[in-house]
Amino acid sequence: MKRWLAVIPLLILAGAAVMFYVKSLHREVQYQPAELVGQMTPDVLLTPLRGGDPVSLKVAAKGPVLINVFGSWCAACVVEHPLLVDLNRKGVPVIGVAWRDKPEKTQAFLNQRGDPYTTVLMDPNGLAAVGLGITAAPESFLVDSQGRIIYKQTGPITPEVVEILLKKAKAA
Repeated sequence: MKRWLAVIPLLILAGAAVMFYVKSLHREVQYQPAELVGQMTPDVLLTPLRGGDPVSLKVAAKGPVLINVFGSWCAACVVEHPLLVDLNRKGVPVIGVAWRDKPEKTQAFLNQRGDPYTTVLMDPNGLAAVGLGITAAPESFLVDSQGRIIYKQTGPITPEVVEILLKKAKAA
């Protein structure tokens, strides 16, 4: 009888482990923080890729426009790049923010894959990342005509996201 008393805690622990495992199978796996949705675009000064005076992201991002944070070093950015070219062709202007990148590497990236951006701004030190809450590239923000963020995409843009962006940009 005393042996069974020693096994009871192990059975309870095993039951709890099975319960947590089953619960984890039914949880939402895609987390897309939207804390900036409804907020104004942050006022950060960034240098254009092709030179010139620093430009305020807040002033540049009068929409509807998509701000796309990317890097030449980012594999997911390569995957989403053709969709950005397509978005630009369909009338959604795209502002690129080259995050933690060097101008020569950014330019080589664009020369090799095409340039879907109306403007490319350099963010080598991650200043825009602080204001936009960037945790990893790519991240994209759809901005309305008042400069308010109306949609945030964490991770690469997919064909499904393109449809969402087109509808929201048209409504903005």
